[in-house]
Amino acid sequence: MTIKTLSIESLRPYLKTTYDVKEFIESLQNLQKDIFQKHTTLTQSLETQIPAPLSTILKKLATEQKIHEDDLTESEHFLLQLQEAITAIPSLQLTISFSPTLSLINQINDWLLLHVPEHVILDFTTDRSIIGGAQIAFHGKYKDYSLKKEVTKLFTQNN
Repeated sequence: MTIKTLSIESLRPYLKTTYDVKEFIESLQNLQKDIFQKHTTLTQSLETQIPAPLSTILKKLATEQKIHEDDLTESEHFLLQLQEAITAIPSLQLTISFSPTLSLINQINDWLLLHVPEHVILDFTTDRSIIGGAQIAFHGKYKDYSLKKEVTKLFTQNN
């Protein structure tokens, strides 16, 4: 069984940052424990362990993948495949001089939706020394759009 790429797209609104991914993976692991420790079905565990919007999406994904919810092995395999698919989503490293707000995360994510065809997870690092702007790394490429770089250039030119 392989999770379809298109199916993972339905999770895109919930998986914007590395924090979101970490929390979601932990939820999937808790689902696995719940299913095996309490011998519940996937649907029962989704209804008691996961918030409503995500629970609905995960039920739909399980249905699309033709998961037999009474089959514990199949449910576990589905959850493991889902975790693998989620951790395979590429991340865009952004170093900024402050902690990102939800508004900033949403603005950057909206821009990515328009300009980057693949699902990308935002991985923020805070470094006050860059003063402003951002340093960006993605798919092995690095760009420095920080004010620190510009200020350093100014001082270097004037000396």
